[in-house]
Amino acid sequence: MFVKGKSGNPSGRPKVVGEVQELARKQGPEAIKTLVSIMNDKKGVKQTRMAAACALLDRGYGKPMQSVMQMHAPLTELTNDELTEFIRFAREMEERTAPGRSPTETPSRH
Repeated sequence: MFVKGKSGNPSGRPKVVGEVQELARKQGPEAIKTLVSIMNDKKGVKQTRMAAACALLDRGYGKPMQSVMQMHAPLTELTNDELTEFIRFAREMEERTAPGRSPTETPSRH
């Protein structure tokens, strides 16, 4: 039980964690060079090169947004109208999250 006005973790984050983070961050530039080298190695395994490229992009731009759709009933129990609406919504989400599109951009209607 916590006492009002008193921290539940008075000593804060353990010092060791901060020290490890500091040591790891000092290796940042060399780690980036390594990822770039792996990504650019034309003789390397494609999956490894792609993983290095993704790691660089994630660190430089942040991880891409992911859309989540919740279903409240199995697809087999939906009406034709509900299935049509589900497909329309899924296509709109796919257009909005397509590579190269800003998350705030809205798809154009033809």
